[in-house]
Amino acid sequence: MKIKDKDQEIMLGVPEDGEEDLHKTIELTEHRAMVCFPEDSVEVKINAKVYHDGKVIDVEKTLNMGDLREAFRKADDGYVDDEDRFVLTDEGMEYLDEIERKRNG
Repeated sequence: MKIKDKDQEIMLGVPEDGEEDLHKTIELTEHRAMVCFPEDSVEVKINAKVYHDGKVIDVEKTLNMGDLREAFRKADDGYVDDEDRFVLTDEGMEYLDEIERKRNG
């Protein structure tokens, strides 16, 4: 998978010309969301409508058991991805400065 602007590009199946059995694959940008699935899930099929090339199309993605176990593990570990970055807000920096001033007199 390629990384683009912190979002992952994913491949989704798209029915071609109304044929349910024939699929072509297109590249779309994926954005994380927290969803709940049954704990014992072994496969989940996600169907979505997306705006692509000036029209709304139906796309689908299937998560297999490995994908689901990995998603559950990440959620249990606090849902922090490897590329996530944490920074202090201005308010947090002011608070730390205040603590440092008190500590140093």
